[in-house]
Amino acid sequence: MTTIATKDGVMACDSQWTVGDLKGVSRTKIRRLKSGAILGFSGENDSRALEKLLENVKTPQQLPLPKKLHELKQDLHAILLFPDRRIFVISTIAVTDNEHEESGVVEVSRPFWAVGAGGHLALGALWSGKSAEEAVACGIEFDPASSGTVHSLSLAAKRKR
Repeated sequence: MTTIATKDGVMACDSQWTVGDLKGVSRTKIRRLKSGAILGFSGENDSRALEKLLENVKTPQQLPLPKKLHELKQDLHAILLFPDRRIFVISTIAVTDNEHEESGVVEVSRPFWAVGAGGHLALGALWSGKSAEEAVACGIEFDPASSGTVHSLSLAAKRKR
């Protein structure tokens, strides 16, 4: 469970990782990809397959089709923030018995967004003018499935090599 928020070229997340129903370790849930985009993910702890799939995606036209995402067989919700600040929500579903539920990618029409168990709380905070970091702090404060330190990455920050 988690809270991830993005606004103004910054993505932030809480740092609680769970193992089953127990708190596990404290880690970041956001990564800068080789393409320069920032990826934040909630759901399954192991996002390596999704990261690999998106690592070199530089334009929305290069984003994977739903079938490719569904082949990951993971339950994830992610935010992909491109260097031009366009925001995309990516959903992958491991197994579904609902014919209307599928993996896919949707562009967000607002300049901010949030996902995760505390995402709805963070979204309200973003809408009311809070920063991505403040929105995640709101998720941590009120969502029982989000906790720990707030981590953030900025598109403006220089990439470490």
